[in-house]
Amino acid sequence: MLTKLSKEGLVKASSGAKGGYRLPSNWEAISFLDIVHAIEGKQSLFDCYVHEDPNCTIKKLC
Repeated sequence: MLTKLSKEGLVKASSGAKGGYRLPSNWEAISFLDIVHAIEGKQSLFDCYVHEDPNCTIKKLC
């Protein structure tokens, strides 16, 4: 999981005896959604093809 976060620039990785992971200096700009996208990908969990009505509650949530 940390490797995925590192690839997206959400954590900084350093190797060696005193290495590890740390937050970048702009850590306050990282949203929970950024973390989810880094780990799970940016594809939507739900693609609604059944409800074409613009007032559909499920479509609004998706």
